[in-house]
Amino acid sequence: MDYRVKKRIIILTGFVLIAGLFGFLIYLFVHNPASCFDGIQNQDEAGVDCGGVCEKQCELKPEDIKVIFTKVIPTLSQKYNFILKLSNPNAVYGVKSADYVIKFFNESRLIADYKGSFYVLPNDTKIVVLNALDMDLESDNVSVTIENIDWIKLQNYQTAPQIVVKNQFYHELVNQTAFSEIKGVAVNRSDFDFDKIDINILLFDSNKEIIDGTFTEIRTLFSGEEREFIANWFYPIQNPASVEIEADTNVFESDNFMKRYGSSEKFQEL
Repeated sequence: MDYRVKKRIIILTGFVLIAGLFGFLIYLFVHNPASCFDGIQNQDEAGVDCGGVCEKQCELKPEDIKVIFTKVIPTLSQKYNFILKLSNPNAVYGVKSADYVIKFFNESRLIADYKGSFYVLPNDTKIVVLNALDMDLESDNVSVTIENIDWIKLQNYQTAPQIVVKNQFYHELVNQTAFSEIKGVAVNRSDFDFDKIDINILLFDSNKEIIDGTFTEIRTLFSGEEREFIANWFYPIQNPASVEIEADTNVFESDNFMKRYGSSEKFQEL
């Protein structure tokens, strides 16, 4: 057989094989029946190979963190306190860490912005108190954005570690640097020893309106231990009709658990 003829036959055979392969792949793609194992969200699936006609149930995505309220409180000249209350509506998802961005506006002009982070347990609320913010004008509008949420799923979650506050007492001071103070006792009723307890304090008037807020912390609170805390105000405020104190701790951070017997304890799925 002539060399040229052989070469043409080989080239033609190659083209036929390649065309046949592409045709076969197209056939599989077009005619392959949808299933619950094809890695594609098709049929009436709620997710990829889950929900709808598929037996496998889709894992629910966490609901967004909700802003319950914000409050801007003037204190001294061009100084403001800001109080933010958030809610985690999810029953099994906690937030190990999330960032907040708070922007303050006056007549639609940005006058200040602040960033920070928080944690919150499932079905729980979180108070964020920012003190002595510098702003040349009082804000008439505030926006809050939650970003970079690190969700943690807790199986069979029921309740948070019990850090309770008792014997809280607010009173004004005389002839001292501070104008007033609040004292209280934090009690660790959980089975864990914590390195850091966050204390957020809100003051209310007789109409249940927030008049001010501040925060402090307790370092090292063992299981069953009671520790006193004190927070001060260095400017005059009206005598509050009631006080709300939130004491919590970040159970998602392993470094927050005190070491016993040479190793760190770990938060159990309650």
